[in-house]
Amino acid sequence: MTRPLADWNDVQRQRAAADSDSIRGGRPVSINEYMKIVRAGRQFIDRAMQNSKRHCLHAVDLREAAYQRVQKPWGGFTVDAHTGTPIPENYKGDTYAVTARLPDMSQVTVPINADRKAFDTAYNQAIKTYERVLDSEGGHLGIFHNQDTQRIEFDPVYHIEDVATTEAVGAYTHAVGGAYHFGSGYGHWMPHVVDEGLTQWVRDMAKRA
Repeated sequence: MTRPLADWNDVQRQRAAADSDSIRGGRPVSINEYMKIVRAGRQFIDRAMQNSKRHCLHAVDLREAAYQRVQKPWGGFTVDAHTGTPIPENYKGDTYAVTARLPDMSQVTVPINADRKAFDTAYNQAIKTYERVLDSEGGHLGIFHNQDTQRIEFDPVYHIEDVATTEAVGAYTHAVGGAYHFGSGYGHWMPHVVDEGLTQWVRDMAKRA
């Protein structure tokens, strides 16, 4: 289940203010437009979860393929959680992978030099941690060798064809690292709020906490 609406709007506004400080690559939007985008992302994930079925990610060959793919710097592995079909390494389609890690899901990572046993442990932990999203319609598991952080990072992702949906899901899931565009190999940054009044409001709230 996604977060109840009772405190949801305040949480999103606080995130919007945080993002306005940390994201500058995405397009600037007003707080009202940002909230509209976030609601669209929540609706997308809610619909996906209503059409859930058990994933098939425990196959040994998938773990082996994933491990091999992410050994090189910036190597990535994205696999459909329901068909077990990985996106080909040379795929250059005009589509995006965007994280679907929900607020209560901690990211699973291991050092880039982790041995196979440590990788398999993290792989199994990721499947367990992200199960709700992986079981949802369109759920994928993404694994990425991040040379900057020196970590192999596991995330539940959606493979999406259009920018609007990508930004909606990314805004809702607080994807400050952006989405991955397969065609260019570059990141697509999420919209950020240009509203100094909102940012100052959150700072003031933090001082009172």
